[in-house]
Amino acid sequence: MIPYLQKVSDIHLRSNLLAELEPNSDISYVYMFSAVAIFILVIACINFMNLSTARSTRRSREVGMRKVAGATLGQLAWQFIGESFLLSLMALIVALALVELLLPVFSQMTGLQLETIFHLPYTLLMALALTIIVGFFAGTYPALVLSSFQPVRAIRGEMYQGMKKSVLRNLLVVLQFTISIALLVSTWLIYEQMQFVRNKNMGFDRENIVIIPLRSDRLKEKAKVFRDEMEQIPSVSMISLSSSTPGKMIDGIGYVPEGIDSKSPWIIYTLRADYRFTGVMGMEIREGRGFSPEYGTDSMATIINRALVNKLGWTNPVGKKIYHFGEGEDVSDDERRAYHVIGVVEDFHFKSLHDLIEPAMIILHSGQPNFLAVRLYPGNTGESVRLLREKWEELEQAIPFDHYFLGEAYDELYRPEQKMAQLFITFTILAMLIACLGLFGLALFSIEQRVKEIGIRKILGAGVPGLLYRLSREFSRWVVLSAVIAWPVAYLLVDNWLQSFAYRIEILGYAWVFILSGLAALAVALLTVIYQAYRAATRNPVEAVKYE
Repeated sequence: MIPYLQKVSDIHLRSNLLAELEPNSDISYVYMFSAVAIFILVIACINFMNLSTARSTRRSREVGMRKVAGATLGQLAWQFIGESFLLSLMALIVALALVELLLPVFSQMTGLQLETIFHLPYTLLMALALTIIVGFFAGTYPALVLSSFQPVRAIRGEMYQGMKKSVLRNLLVVLQFTISIALLVSTWLIYEQMQFVRNKNMGFDRENIVIIPLRSDRLKEKAKVFRDEMEQIPSVSMISLSSSTPGKMIDGIGYVPEGIDSKSPWIIYTLRADYRFTGVMGMEIREGRGFSPEYGTDSMATIINRALVNKLGWTNPVGKKIYHFGEGEDVSDDERRAYHVIGVVEDFHFKSLHDLIEPAMIILHSGQPNFLAVRLYPGNTGESVRLLREKWEELEQAIPFDHYFLGEAYDELYRPEQKMAQLFITFTILAMLIACLGLFGLALFSIEQRVKEIGIRKILGAGVPGLLYRLSREFSRWVVLSAVIAWPVAYLLVDNWLQSFAYRIEILGYAWVFILSGLAALAVALLTVIYQAYRAATRNPVEAVKYE
């Protein structure tokens, strides 16, 4: 392996090496949530642009009078852009207050201790720059539309006729619902992957196992005493001593399997444990047998996993030998330490599902163990842990009792993904809410422009269901189009995220997620529109015909 240098500041977010000091995060999560924040901001800007242009007829006379009084196109445009800047600045003030208020909640969701840094000059400058960019982006198009009105038609209020069906406004509706549906599909599939991780057979039974770390040489020397005494507790089924446990670091050691060129060692993950380990972990012996104190030769025996058998291509692995590599190249196989294979255990995940199952072997422990693995009988776990603590305190007064549950330790391996899923759910709900608020305002304007049409249709015999269908049909087709666009986008995003998992769901097997997400977005959009449509459809037709 070629050595290389690494920045200390890159370790937490950009490092994923063997034997890290603690679990790292991933810079991709920062990019992902930054993208989600930008998407939500874009949806909000689209709403402002849509509603500003949709309600432009309310200000048409104002624009006409200003033009007659001598206002130029540029002056009017900057007036409306200035209004957008003012709204953006007000939104910044509200946002800063909300950040201060909600930061503890966000910190609890992410498990991070976050602090506000608004007192730093560069933070305020960045916030102000973002405010200016958003104000300009959101206000430019409405400003151009409003300032381009012809004075005479604007004063007469005739502008709405050309504003009823805006292609750009419809495209913006499609864009914001595309983002919302893509977020919804992505969130759903991330949730399904986390359920897959939670329910996948790990090759061992991680329930009801308590791990007690032995963090000092004195504790390691007393390991057998702890084991023998704690096994007297009625709720304890069995205890094993081991160098490591699934989910913790396992050493990779050089070996030369039988039939392999002795000059080319294989790095095989090696777990040292006593003869009870496979029983405590609930591992399944598929061929041969497990360790037993009845066989004195088991001190030089090994149990290997299915991955190692497959990699070696052995059809009858029991009885084969695996030689320790390290006594020198000139030493013959007969002179090297050799472990004879007595059994094959079903593959078990000693790392997270991000990594493939590597070839591994279990040998009997000859040194000091690092862990006590305690299997409890199902039942009152809290009481069992209390009894373990009492027994520990009888045997060891200087070092306090420490423990963790194996299942919880494995869940901790996926804590970043679980937090990400929670945040994605929150952001998706927020995005859908913002999109629906914009659609609500746009539907209100669109229906206001058709009040006379609705009244005439009712006079001619149109029923309320027919009117509701006609009024909601236009918005429905844009949401359907959004779903069609969002599906491949969501597929690519989630597929890219799933690349980090060696074991993952098949996205095409969850086609129902795409369909239900589209239907959910359509249902939410229809519920948003139908309220305004129902009010218009049930209005007195005489008043509707008189409506101006």
